[in-house]
Amino acid sequence: MSLVAAFPLGTAYLPGEAVILRVFEPRYLALLRDVEETTREFVTVLIEAGSEVGGGEKRFDVGVTVAIDHVAPTEYGFHLFAHAETVVDIVRWDDGLEYPRAEVIAQRLHTGSTDDARTALRDVADDIRDFVIRVKDLGLAAQDFSHLESTLEIPDDVASADVLWSTFWQFACLVPTTPMDKYEFLKNGDLPSRAVRVRESLAHMNDLLTFRYG
Repeated sequence: MSLVAAFPLGTAYLPGEAVILRVFEPRYLALLRDVEETTREFVTVLIEAGSEVGGGEKRFDVGVTVAIDHVAPTEYGFHLFAHAETVVDIVRWDDGLEYPRAEVIAQRLHTGSTDDARTALRDVADDIRDFVIRVKDLGLAAQDFSHLESTLEIPDDVASADVLWSTFWQFACLVPTTPMDKYEFLKNGDLPSRAVRVRESLAHMNDLLTFRYG
């Protein structure tokens, strides 16, 4: 199993999410140089402790692959525009080069039964709608959220595991979260069990709204 360039960060990303980074530290400039010449892909994981600058950080063991879309030079480095793709488990770390590398395995994403997966997605969609309505009713958002309705549609005839998972990640990206919440969504589990984690995150956000605004 080959080693993949790794970029530990103070945040986590979900599949399909845009990744925009400012790259300036020497070790990650070296990483960018190497991956641009080869796969145009690297792995990122959330830092458990420490700092992404200077090394010595403690890293979580689940992350995502990131595909580079565009790199733009700046006065002090580069702006990197990319997107997260595949959830991976870290098998081992290798810090022998200028930048970290990781041996990874793509997670096997289990949907559970198709009916259970669709039900779980409908529950998440309903919770997102309810949360948006509450935020609007509290006067905390002036923007029009009508576009969300089409985003939250789940066709009854969807049976493809790829489509079910793509829909799940799309919904999860809509939820206001902390990096640790996202890490919890990435951890192993079938689609219904991860949907529960998303709904728990939304419930926590609702509790915070209740505490702050009654």
